[in-house]
Amino acid sequence: MITHRFSAYSPYEVAETFNALKQDNMTVNAYIDKFEDFMTMLKQDTPELTEEWFVKCFVNGLRHDIKHQLRPLHPESLTDAYWQAKDMERSAPPKKQFSSYQRQITAAPYRTLLLCRTCYHHTRQN
Repeated sequence: MITHRFSAYSPYEVAETFNALKQDNMTVNAYIDKFEDFMTMLKQDTPELTEEWFVKCFVNGLRHDIKHQLRPLHPESLTDAYWQAKDMERSAPPKKQFSSYQRQITAAPYRTLLLCRTCYHHTRQN
């Protein structure tokens, strides 16, 4: 009771953060860690929430490519959803990465501009 009363987050902040939680660029492992942290805090304030509801929230927060593969499988537990998402993450094609100091911007069909991250000047690459 005392830990709940002196929590760093209000119940409203916990609910807001939980509802906005998305995997984005995180791994499934990092996402489940954050998800479970906020799930635990949310359960303290709202213990009547079911695992079925948390499974749906977890799946809905996954990246689109994983979420749309996982939804039709209707995982019954958070553990099932986690392991299926991990398998899908492993089988997903690697994302195209640019170097740490440059990113490409296509300015016209025949040329590509390189944008330097440190000074944001353009260099033309033909």
